[in-house]
Amino acid sequence: FIEAKQALKTCGQRIVNDYLDEFFKAKNFQKVKEAVYLFRSATLFQKRVEDYKINLEIPSHYTNDYNTLLDVYLEDVYTKALQLLSEEKFNEAEVLFKEVSLLKPYYRDVDDLQNVATFEPKYRTAVSFLEIEKFRAAYYEFNKIPDSYKDTKTLQKIALEGGLLTISLM
Repeated sequence: FIEAKQALKTCGQRIVNDYLDEFFKAKNFQKVKEAVYLFRSATLFQKRVEDYKINLEIPSHYTNDYNTLLDVYLEDVYTKALQLLSEEKFNEAEVLFKEVSLLKPYYRDVDDLQNVATFEPKYRTAVSFLEIEKFRAAYYEFNKIPDSYKDTKTLQKIALEGGLLTISLM
């Protein structure tokens, strides 16, 4: 299928070039988020075509521009997520931390902060159930949290012991 591979290379390169043209425009108009995602689309398309042993070219100056824009964008999103976390808007912060970890998985301490944004509301709910002696509800909430998060394991044992019922048969 030599002709098909040549056609895929030609058409694929056009598609990548269209993404790169749009990336360049977005970069020049200071649309950082749009530029980052356009370049990401170009690289994802390039990787899909590589499955067919076809190499599509992305010039290095585009990659350098992308890395610069990515750092700027990640810093902005990370700062917003930290602000939301400090305001205890956990759901919004979790979404932003997921975006950061998608774009750059090992960016600073994003994994730890994402865990806080994900598990802290559940932890607080479980603790409040424990305080009002709804042991079973607290136990099930603690089940949704990893044992390594804060003192979840200890509090889950307390909830389990408090939620046990003794039944005797006569």
